[in-house]
Amino acid sequence: MTELEKQLESYDFSLFSYPKVVENAPIAFTRVLQDTQGYALANKEFTRQSGYSRQEFNSLKDEEILGSIHKDDLNGFLKAHEEWCNNNFRDTFRYMYRIINREGKTLWLDVYYYAELDEEGKPYAIDQIYVDITDRINYENLLRESEDKYRRLTESVPAAIFIYSDNRFIYGNEYSVKITGYSVEEMIGKHFWELVHPDFRDDVIKKGSERLKGNEVQSRYDVKIIDKYGNEKWLDYSGTLINYLGKPAVLGIAYDITEHKKTQQALIESELKYRTLVENMSEVILYVDNNDRILFANDNVTEMFGYDKTELTGHFAGELLVDEDYREAMSDRIKLRRHGFTDRFEIKMRKKSGESLWVEISSAPLRDNSGNLIGSIGIYSDISERKTYENTIESSLQQKDLLLKEIHHRVKNNLQIISSLIKLQSSHVKDKEIHSLFAESQNRIKTMALIHEKLYRSKDISVIEFYDYIKNLVDSLYASYGISPDRVKAKIEFRSIYLDIDTAIPCGLIINELVSNCLKYAFPNLMKGNIFIDLTEQNDIEYKMIIKDNGAGIPETIDFNNSASLGLKLVKILSEQLGGNVELIRENGTEFRILFKKANYLRK
Repeated sequence: MTELEKQLESYDFSLFSYPKVVENAPIAFTRVLQDTQGYALANKEFTRQSGYSRQEFNSLKDEEILGSIHKDDLNGFLKAHEEWCNNNFRDTFRYMYRIINREGKTLWLDVYYYAELDEEGKPYAIDQIYVDITDRINYENLLRESEDKYRRLTESVPAAIFIYSDNRFIYGNEYSVKITGYSVEEMIGKHFWELVHPDFRDDVIKKGSERLKGNEVQSRYDVKIIDKYGNEKWLDYSGTLINYLGKPAVLGIAYDITEHKKTQQALIESELKYRTLVENMSEVILYVDNNDRILFANDNVTEMFGYDKTELTGHFAGELLVDEDYREAMSDRIKLRRHGFTDRFEIKMRKKSGESLWVEISSAPLRDNSGNLIGSIGIYSDISERKTYENTIESSLQQKDLLLKEIHHRVKNNLQIISSLIKLQSSHVKDKEIHSLFAESQNRIKTMALIHEKLYRSKDISVIEFYDYIKNLVDSLYASYGISPDRVKAKIEFRSIYLDIDTAIPCGLIINELVSNCLKYAFPNLMKGNIFIDLTEQNDIEYKMIIKDNGAGIPETIDFNNSASLGLKLVKILSEQLGGNVELIRENGTEFRILFKKANYLRK
């Protein structure tokens, strides 16, 4: 109750005997005579509120006077007034309601009636006071709206928001329930440190106490709590000293970062596994940037090249490690790396002592989280002994076959290691497009690894039976992209054709790129269809390979000869490497026809 309201409750209505005071008062005063039901008095403030003078108001009918009261307030007013009258006009009548005055403006009024009684106790006049409380009501409404807005804000934020004073919770939003498991009622009055994990409790109590004292402490830190059900959770907590109801308190905001912490721990463990793998491989691992500058080398580099790994960091690998006669060849390989190609080759290198050695290098591109090429990773295998062995057993075909089988086996293993390393790295990438690029690189590596697997298991290690290879490759791609063979059927024409490694690898990579494109783009929205693959011997010097589908087709806007797609570029480059050409037909889907030379005629 305001001071004005207290005064009005005990108001001495004898002031009506002071006409000047009443006439100029900032409160509306009226007196209604019971015998005439006319207004004997109405001051200036009443005229301002109602818009009528006393004379004009007296001319109004009862329904017109009551009609000025807001329709939502009228019935309540009439009922309260009737009760007052029935109670013999005892005490002061008070009611708050809205009026719509003569000008159409809505006002809130706090109304007080006092009955002047004659000797028989009957009222001969009613003294009335009308206090304009419109501004106060509007302010209260604004305040209420502001409180509602901030309440909705705190309840909608995905974070626990709470206040504690004297080390006890005095407020908590609904999200606090989700994080702690306690209802708001259960939280209120509880010591804040009861929720904190014992390992963190002393530190949190100390920081909280210092903050309440006004001392400067770390405002944001990670803390572990135990919820109502015994579950451990990690919170990103920040606290601010505030004044709440006249006392120092702490406003706390906490985000649940439990899953983030688990992911962080998984990354640490994954990094440890990855590093353990690299450091314990028998081969040398080198990371180089796009300029062939060494960024990392594992411990095996000392045994293979005689350098401590710290001596190599920052130097150009080709200049420091490659034999002078082979540096130009190495330069060509570096150019391929800069275009993101996976590569495998043998090269003569030199140790710190000057002693030469033969090394087999398997390399794959390295990309950052945005998919930008930042360098390459290379696996260096010392094949010096193998080279010496090859030179001494040239006369023995059987021994040569055994050696080549070993080479293919080791190459297959190396490619699988590279594929595994790429897979490890891709597990840290959240962007789906970049993750897809890693997957495509893995499929290309698997395509080459499958060639070496077939050669390793073949009776004649100089060639492979290509139908069986295509079937295994297509099955692998279906599994990689998760495509059901019942929805998209692969039809591979059986022909007994044998290809050597120089022809099989480019052909396999072409099939990998074109079939991958079919599986990714040709049959959208669970569309059904067919993929057709055929390799035929045209004549003594040429093969013809057809890969087609009856899917959505390549858009006319894509120029095959000038495509930005790495896959289509590879198809064009590999076809030229085979001495062939590519024809693209855009009818009833997409068809690629590739005519290329047999290996022996290509060498001529």
